[in-house]
Amino acid sequence: MSTYMTEARKIHDKAIFEFEHGKKYGNDLEIRDGAEKAWLATINAINAFLLSRGDEPPVGREAHQIRNEKLLEYARDDPRVENLFYIVTAIKDVLHGRCFYYGFCTPIESIEDMIKNKVKKIIKEVYEFLCYYISLENRFFMLYIIYLKITQRR
Repeated sequence: MSTYMTEARKIHDKAIFEFEHGKKYGNDLEIRDGAEKAWLATINAINAFLLSRGDEPPVGREAHQIRNEKLLEYARDDPRVENLFYIVTAIKDVLHGRCFYYGFCTPIESIEDMIKNKVKKIIKEVYEFLCYYISLENRFFMLYIIYLKITQRR
């Protein structure tokens, strides 16, 4: 499907493992690392989404802002993308900001839900978007082939 999606899934699995290990043994650094990996999995999924829409995934200091702007731009045409934007924003603020950077990983149940369920939801929704866009492109391609065959007969 996409290297970004493959990476998102692998990183998400690693995030869950680190979080669970950290929670089990009371290791705050592992909990924070799990939160940051979950954020990285989210970024990879969103990069796959942007790539499917013809945009290069952003890099550098402004990457988060550019990602947000692109998601909002696409949200104008599709309300599902707006929902994606809000979940991504929450993940960034809670997992990347509060938990990883500042060490505020409480309540732990909320962090766990975000790592295990919200990030998984993002990956799943982006995968569904990719399948839809690929299917749509294939349909347009087939219509174009049919059009060419019809016009060649004339």
